[in-house]
Amino acid sequence: PQLDAKIIQQTLSDYPLEVLCFESLPSTNDYLKKTPTHSPMTLCCAETQTAGRGRLGREWASPAGGNLYASLRLRLSLSPDRLSCLSLLMGLTLLQTLEQCAIPPGLQLKWPNDLCWNEQKLGGILIELDHPATSLSLDLTPPQPSVTAIIGMGLNLYSCAPLASRKQPACSLQDFHPHHLDRNTLLAYLIPTLMKHLEVLKTAGWLAFQAQWDAVDYLRGRWITHPRFSGKACGTSPQGALYVEDTAGQLHTLTSGDYTTPL
Repeated sequence: PQLDAKIIQQTLSDYPLEVLCFESLPSTNDYLKKTPTHSPMTLCCAETQTAGRGRLGREWASPAGGNLYASLRLRLSLSPDRLSCLSLLMGLTLLQTLEQCAIPPGLQLKWPNDLCWNEQKLGGILIELDHPATSLSLDLTPPQPSVTAIIGMGLNLYSCAPLASRKQPACSLQDFHPHHLDRNTLLAYLIPTLMKHLEVLKTAGWLAFQAQWDAVDYLRGRWITHPRFSGKACGTSPQGALYVEDTAGQLHTLTSGDYTTPL
């Protein structure tokens, strides 16, 4: 079935959420960046994107056919060390939401923003932050300066388009779970799960999620090559950075930028 703003809105009536669904957009993230709102939370979904993008400006193929292309804009009052974990937190949220929808175990999370299955990319997350002068806020941590976060997500449910520039092969949910998954239901599960996770992040930080991340960590034990250092990935820091241990036993911290790893 099609994405239905009315169904999603009714299911999530406890939240101050505006839902927008489109047949096609260049990018759901870009739409929310350019469009004003009077709601503390806005969810924008599209059946297809003509200019979808991922991290580091890479193209995100967005063919029509029942996949999930969505972005959530909300105001957050979180300290910088909490905000730095947002992409990882969203990965756990997506994974747990899929589990609520009876998706079989085996999914993994690849730092900082990918969902994987069987060495293949199933989905990705793109976080963009801004600091506009607006009073809209969810008041997660009132003493902290608030920012606008746009959380973009792409999930291959029924199809995926190969890209020549993609370093990792892609897959879709249909490759290992050939049952119907209603995207309206998926989003209805996702928003409450994210809100609960944000409350825990506010009070306890990333340490409260590290054990969950470790259980699905795609990179743990893999060789990481970065322009400044190389070594084996060995989990995340309390701020959500990637720990990499080189052959001399020295621990490096990767907070941003690109890296490579053998598939």
